[in-house]
Amino acid sequence: MVRRKIKIKRIENATTRQVTFSKRRGGLLKKAHDLSVLCDAEVAVIIFSSKGKLFQFANPRIIEESLRGSHLEEDHH
Repeated sequence: MVRRKIKIKRIENATTRQVTFSKRRGGLLKKAHDLSVLCDAEVAVIIFSSKGKLFQFANPRIIEESLRGSHLEEDHH
């Protein structure tokens, strides 16, 4: 099967747009996980749907460091 280039523009059909969002969101989160495991990289991804629903991925290390960092910031103010 040959992949073809698509023009990047808003998908007008709501059902097709939702299906594409779900598939690409899943692919993006999988890639983020793979990158963090394979390359020992610290990765964080935050996605908001058009309805405002939150989807996220982050390494446990990033979450721990963010929490520690936010507590340190609070102590300095």
